[in-house]
Amino acid sequence: MLERLFKNAHFRVQRNAGTARPRQTDLLASYGDAWYLIEAKWEKAPIDVDAFDAVRARMERAVPSAVGVIISMSGFTETVIEEVTKFRGKQPILLIGQKDLSQVLRTPESLANLLRIKRDELMVHGRVHLSLETTRRARRRPVTDLPAAALTILGLDLQPLPYVKKEDGFAGLVFAQELPDVDWVIADGSGVTLDLPVSRLDERGLIDLVHTLNSMGWTTSQPSWSIRQLTAAWHGAGAREFVEALTARAKRYEDLPEEEIHHSEQVTYFDTCAGGGFYTLSADISKDGSRVVGCNVSFQLVGVPVDVQPLRHLFEQYDVMAAESDRPAAGGEAADDLGDRVEQVRGHWDDALAFAFRRRDDEQGDDLVVRAPILADAQMGELGELLDAAARTWR
Repeated sequence: MLERLFKNAHFRVQRNAGTARPRQTDLLASYGDAWYLIEAKWEKAPIDVDAFDAVRARMERAVPSAVGVIISMSGFTETVIEEVTKFRGKQPILLIGQKDLSQVLRTPESLANLLRIKRDELMVHGRVHLSLETTRRARRRPVTDLPAAALTILGLDLQPLPYVKKEDGFAGLVFAQELPDVDWVIADGSGVTLDLPVSRLDERGLIDLVHTLNSMGWTTSQPSWSIRQLTAAWHGAGAREFVEALTARAKRYEDLPEEEIHHSEQVTYFDTCAGGGFYTLSADISKDGSRVVGCNVSFQLVGVPVDVQPLRHLFEQYDVMAAESDRPAAGGEAADDLGDRVEQVRGHWDDALAFAFRRRDDEQGDDLVVRAPILADAQMGELGELLDAAARTWR
């Protein structure tokens, strides 16, 4: 089973390798320039220090640069964990427990990244990394670290609104001022889709993900977002405003009857990429913020970036492997009667809804403009009353 696991994860594997003679090790595997000596222990009791010492002795006779890996379905004693930390400078040995093994058996492509994370935790921080099943602990960051929206949403009285609220329901859509066409480029080929599924988050972890995207330069001053409950939806713009609205759940629920508050709410966040293209962040979050499920960041890029290190760092930080594919051309385009281009996405003609915005740098307050956000894949007949509180014009 372990041999098949490492081969499915694209490791080169030797079974019963004699590298650590006179005793054999279960597997010798390599990934790139890294070599791993793997020992599997299928015992009822947690692995104790005697088993650890035996593996360490074998490591001394092995490839000098090899890293030891002990896999145990019964776990490890505290003494073993202490010994692993103590000898990390001489012979790094990584520990894989039952939960770790179950995770990589489901997703073998994550094995190489898991071993890298375990080694980094051990060598850099002096910690033994065990179990992927716990919720990620994210540090609290000030919301002011995020850029405020460059656009102000105005009501019919032209007064600023933090967001637009309207009776609605669950739906995977969000308003956008512009939907970039990742296939509309001079070069041959088509756009690239890259998905980042993120697990084990709570509300703070989701907010930390937004901060991470911002720290990598992937947050503009004009992202758009929606937060949806069973019978209500809140639409807004700006990364800072998104976090403020998300955490102000009690205020958003003030006018909602208890029976209309679902146990979770749906969030969708949209922003454009500096090099062309866009990304969406979508997730379901429990109404108390304790759990986030189905979180995914989907990048739609004009092509494979020349510098992939930022994306690599992002995927490594969240312990996932990229799901990447070429996406065929989306199709044609049209123009609405406001002159805005309307993209054809997955076979549906998008509808445009005019909406009043005013820029924050408009000191005189006289540069009121009407833009036509794209409402991708929406049935406008079902959303005809979406923005009663805001200026609107149907195309």
